[in-house]
Amino acid sequence: MMLPEKVSDGQLHWKIWTMATLLTAFDDFPEDVRLLKEPSTAIGSGTVLSTDVVIVGGGNAGLIQAARLKALNVDFVVIEKNPQTGDNWAKRYDYMRFHIGKNYCQMPYLPYPEEAEYELPRDELQRHIQRFAREFDLGPRVLNNSKVKATSFDENAQVWKLDLIVEGAQKSITCRALIIATGSGFSTPFIPDVADRGAFKGPSLHSSSFRSGKELLQHGAKSVIIIGSANSAFDVLEDCHNAGLTVQMIQRSPTYVIPMRYYAHPQGLGIFDVVSAEVADATINMGPVAIGGQLPGLVHAAMAAEEPDRYSELNDAGFKAVDSTKADLIDHLHSRAGGFVVDMGTGGVDLIVSGTAKVRSGVTPVSYTSSGLRLSDGTLMEGDSLVWCTGFETDTRKELGAILGEGADAVASKMDAMLGVDGEGELRGLWKRHGGVDGLWVLSGGAGQHRWYSNVVGLQVKGWLEGILPDAYRDTLERSYQANKPNILVMRLSATIPLAVLACAKAALAAEDIAKGDTAIDIHEDLAAVPIESLFEVHEVIVTLTEEFKPSPRYEAEHKALLKRMSKSHGKWDTTHPRARLLDALHGYVRYRERQTAELDKWRRMYKNTSSSQKMVLEHAVGYTKKMDTIASLIEQNHVLCQQIVDGALEFYGVERDEMMRYIEAKEKENKAAERVSVSQALKHYVRDWTVSGLRERDAAYPCIIQSLEQYFPDRSQGDVKVLLPGAGVGRLGHEVAALGGLEVTTNEWSMYMNLAYRFLEKHPRVGSNNVHPFIDGWSHHASTADMFRGVAFPDRPVNASAVVLVEGDFTTAFKGQNDHFDALVTHFFIDTARNLMSYFETIHGLLRKGGIWVNLGPLLYGTGPYVQLSLDEIIAVVNAMGFEFVDAPESCGELTFADEKVRGREAVYGFNERALVKNAYNAQSWVMRKNVLLIASRGRKVSRSAISSFYIQINHPTEVTLRLKRLSVPSSESAVYLPSANMGILSTLSTGAMAGLHGYILVLEMFLWTSPRGRKAFNLTAEFAEKTKALAANQGLYNGFLAAGLVWGLVHPDAGFAKQLRLFFLSCIAVAGSYGAATANRKILFIQAIPAALSLAAVSLDL
Repeated sequence: MMLPEKVSDGQLHWKIWTMATLLTAFDDFPEDVRLLKEPSTAIGSGTVLSTDVVIVGGGNAGLIQAARLKALNVDFVVIEKNPQTGDNWAKRYDYMRFHIGKNYCQMPYLPYPEEAEYELPRDELQRHIQRFAREFDLGPRVLNNSKVKATSFDENAQVWKLDLIVEGAQKSITCRALIIATGSGFSTPFIPDVADRGAFKGPSLHSSSFRSGKELLQHGAKSVIIIGSANSAFDVLEDCHNAGLTVQMIQRSPTYVIPMRYYAHPQGLGIFDVVSAEVADATINMGPVAIGGQLPGLVHAAMAAEEPDRYSELNDAGFKAVDSTKADLIDHLHSRAGGFVVDMGTGGVDLIVSGTAKVRSGVTPVSYTSSGLRLSDGTLMEGDSLVWCTGFETDTRKELGAILGEGADAVASKMDAMLGVDGEGELRGLWKRHGGVDGLWVLSGGAGQHRWYSNVVGLQVKGWLEGILPDAYRDTLERSYQANKPNILVMRLSATIPLAVLACAKAALAAEDIAKGDTAIDIHEDLAAVPIESLFEVHEVIVTLTEEFKPSPRYEAEHKALLKRMSKSHGKWDTTHPRARLLDALHGYVRYRERQTAELDKWRRMYKNTSSSQKMVLEHAVGYTKKMDTIASLIEQNHVLCQQIVDGALEFYGVERDEMMRYIEAKEKENKAAERVSVSQALKHYVRDWTVSGLRERDAAYPCIIQSLEQYFPDRSQGDVKVLLPGAGVGRLGHEVAALGGLEVTTNEWSMYMNLAYRFLEKHPRVGSNNVHPFIDGWSHHASTADMFRGVAFPDRPVNASAVVLVEGDFTTAFKGQNDHFDALVTHFFIDTARNLMSYFETIHGLLRKGGIWVNLGPLLYGTGPYVQLSLDEIIAVVNAMGFEFVDAPESCGELTFADEKVRGREAVYGFNERALVKNAYNAQSWVMRKNVLLIASRGRKVSRSAISSFYIQINHPTEVTLRLKRLSVPSSESAVYLPSANMGILSTLSTGAMAGLHGYILVLEMFLWTSPRGRKAFNLTAEFAEKTKALAANQGLYNGFLAAGLVWGLVHPDAGFAKQLRLFFLSCIAVAGSYGAATANRKILFIQAIPAALSLAAVSLDL
């Protein structure tokens, strides 16, 4: 893959970005398409057969692979379970069609007829595979109506043996190569294990067995429940509605919906509609999946961004749709082999929007009933037929028993996983040799992949049989914390360049042949306007131009707010003002060369103190003076980088160079030297965060954090989960979190030296586009001088400037006014940097929403001399008291530190230089906490705001009362009310005392002031009534005095064994008497008595 770069001479130069190689043929064993027309030899009628290759599966994939082998002059036998060719399509449901254009699905050697529909229907697929088999006489090499009974592999002889049942008769066959070609849907339908299957008497079938809505109607069905929400589900929905059935759908989770218009766009898979399949195949398949696979996703996302409300009505109707700004087609194809909906415009979406088809989202079936299904929320869905559109088993290893029979487990144990992208960005397990077994290939995927990869597999098999196939590369890296969708590189050619995918030329292509103007924009527009094949001799290489990523509105809003904070007129001007701190950091970068040279000169002077004889040895053996001269030259190289950082900062922060230099000159007149160490540390952070060299340090920490967020935020489809990462350094962890998708990520950093380094990355995001020599100022712990001198290229992955928003400033003050704002807060090597640890805890608690998650990983170093230095067990006690609850952390966070707590610990290195002879290793402590909430809702059902249960109060002492949340699922009802928890000790003590004081006051009123104006007013009495009842009131006063005394005793003696029971008794008396009196006698003061008593009674009773 080549990319154009405009350089200083104004000419357009091409540079290689990625290079791919492809085996197209063996010179001694070329493909000969003439062999396809030759008659095939019939398979022998004996019970013992032998061949070069056995292909299990005679559908689309298997017959395409058979044709490839025939053209390579390889003997083969196909094992097919169906009686006739084409049955793999004929047995699918009547409404079945491809959800992509026919040109992407073309078969090799024999294209579909021009008159065939663009979206190929089932019957055309059946007809064409039959044409294909006839045209190339493949039938004689197919054993139809056959099944593999047992499979074994002789490792010494390198021979496979398969025992077969062929039309009821037993046969065996041996071969040297085995290809499993059971197609895109593999072969084993998946139906969830749901209880009480026998309770439902109506038809219940998987989509692979479903034929039509008319057939259900003929069996007496009037309605159907469709379980699933992807392509097959929409086909079944439309077909059943057209047949006259009432249709309902169960959607487990939000579903990616992509319009056919996006899918067929020429800058995505629609490229097959504008160039030949050979050119398009190379464009789509030659690049690394981790890069090229995302190019269509960029196109789809751009199109979706232009119509953000396209599926708002669908969402309003109950179907949770995710558009292309939040999901990716290639990711779905590679990770799930489907699981999305192509909006074909044939009515399925309209049926749901209009309410004709009802949808229940966010639920799953848990049991059958006599009339339908019981769902996970406890509700029932009634229907008299069920169609399970729940997909197929996608890991061939798990279904191998159904394919290869007895002995399959032994084979499966040596196979690689299927689907998903491995650590090198390539698809796992398909189309290549497996790690533990030879002579075995799996051909799967969609029709377009059958076409391309059948050639790849065919050449491997031919080489294997001829003994010329090189050893397989099998040492694929494991995936660690990387997201499923790493961002691709974005070339910064022009802010207005539209997306385009172009076939590229051979190296002879000259810039002047295509350049019609003097800018990249003109060049690009000319390219886009002219047919590709008229410009280039098409080769295997591709060039991809992508639009420069523009800052998001959130990014721009924060930038505007930052510039306001940076203004001298904003706040008090002193050394802590943001602008002063910015200018101090600029001072450090501007004087990098001077400060480092001065440090080097110190070492030069010290070297002079060695004797002449010692110098002679040092110069002869290692060239010590030359070493220092080399360091001086590398300081110059780093100085260039520092000046680029300064230039970018001046532009970003809107600071004039004259202002900066005046500030620096004033500082230096005061003999205040530029900071050296902070600049050096910031440059080293590039290594830790943005280079391959820092991978070991990141791998020790990031998986715990990433997996914690995935565990507690599994559904990120709405993109509204807000995550804050303070202490971000130069930002890598924030970008890894953002790569999970569906998260609104904010980072925070106090150090302006770090912030300037990060702003430089935002401006220079291309992989490997920058270089630094970070270790030249540290003379200790180097294994070699080369290690000390080495340069490190960064970043190692693209930096998407708008994926993360950096808020600069002090963590404890930068987010004022944003209480209860964040869903998750991540602290990584951060909390021990606090001057006041308690302030950090309070800030974290305040910023998290109710029920929010705090993920921490790091040591307890306390190197900054904080006011408070707590041991781990003290931290646990403090955060518990502040209203946090420890919840389960992933095992990747390490072993449990305490047996009875959920804190985990694992070794984490913090040293920047992975080649150094010393490293700082910590037993970093990690935890996941939830900010406690009180949920006013009853267990298991939606309730009104007035219902109160499911919480309790833990009373440790009259002055220490902690509210805790019991474990329960928070319902989605908007009528649920959330209240914050906190240490309620003082409030509880005061309220109990107030209750006692109130009853003491009532005693005085009833015994001594009953007939007075104050007493009559308090109790709403007439003078006559008061006079008649004063004796009764005096007795009532004694009763209230008794209650007051009991409450006071409970405060003074909290540890007595029956204190809670006594308080419960007293509070019951108060609540009952107060409520009765308030309701029947219209005595206002009793409302003040009854309400707090009732609340206290509920709390104490739940605590017992």
